[in-house]
Amino acid sequence: MDDAQHWMAVAADILAEPDAEVAEQLLVRALQSWGRAYLAVRTVTGPAPRREEVALFPVGAWEETPDFDSAVAAAHDHPLYAYNTHTLTDQPATLLGVMARGWALSEQAAHLMDQLGFTRHQLTIPLAVGSAGGRDNYGLVSESAYTDADLERAAQIQRLVAGLDAHVQALARAERRARGAPDPTAVRLTPRERIVLDHLARGGTVEGLAARLAISPRTVHKHQEHLYRKLGAVDRLSAVLSAQRLGLVGSPEP
Repeated sequence: MDDAQHWMAVAADILAEPDAEVAEQLLVRALQSWGRAYLAVRTVTGPAPRREEVALFPVGAWEETPDFDSAVAAAHDHPLYAYNTHTLTDQPATLLGVMARGWALSEQAAHLMDQLGFTRHQLTIPLAVGSAGGRDNYGLVSESAYTDADLERAAQIQRLVAGLDAHVQALARAERRARGAPDPTAVRLTPRERIVLDHLARGGTVEGLAARLAISPRTVHKHQEHLYRKLGAVDRLSAVLSAQRLGLVGSPEP
């Protein structure tokens, strides 16, 4: 089956699927099959951060496989993520390609990728520009290298993938409205702000989070200030309550 036949069948299945979660899984599996990828993930980006807001993790910070929070917090140090966030490109790109253009893979990011078992064969397909100014992407990770021909193939299906993704997101919003559930996409948080929010919701201290992320308490306070502003909060309690109303964090256990 060629690309056109493959994506015609995928589009028909997704458009006929009433459940947003199932529709999203259909899209993810189609991208994995198309891109011979063992991992496909939708990355949600925000505006490019100021460099002083991006703290790098020291090599050796993880003796075991890093947890998800650590991986998310280090996302801005990934060349493809940084390239897509800072350039807002509308063109598919590969990790090796952007590295060849000068977007270096730092020792920290390389260490994290090795710990997580990610190859360097990665490709991103940009979607629409988000409401917060960032451009979301689908990222693929493969065991084999992506070529210039793969980039051309990605460019050919890009508008269809973006359209199917927009349909899935609209379907999910409609489901939330029908349930009376909050829309967690109403507030766009950076990876660091999400970690700060989760830490606040767990009752952690600024000093504890600073030590965990190997950054200064002052930097944590900066992320906290940005988080409060986005949530319309004035302190920890109002921030957590606002986040709970938006569905960004769960309600506390009884």
